[in-house]
Amino acid sequence: MYRFVDAEFAPRQEGDTLVVPVFEYVPVTEMRLMLKEEIHIISTLVEEETVHKAELQRQDVIVERRVGATKQWNTEVASEPGARAKRVSS
Repeated sequence: MYRFVDAEFAPRQEGDTLVVPVFEYVPVTEMRLMLKEEIHIISTLVEEETVHKAELQRQDVIVERRVGATKQWNTEVASEPGARAKRVSS
């Protein structure tokens, strides 16, 4: 590149590429700012699928009620969503 410039300038974006200018002061009869090179940085998007193992918590719910004329205890155990096991005790 090696081109004389009047002042420094900031990095710029050209599409997906970040262009970073590199400056150097060089001695001539007078000191002048020269653009030494530009670094082109290209950004890319990467998608990746992964499988993660995780521990789950489990809860059991027991509901006890007195039902009927005999007032027996009716116990319902629900350990999984939608699953019911009934147990009747006296």
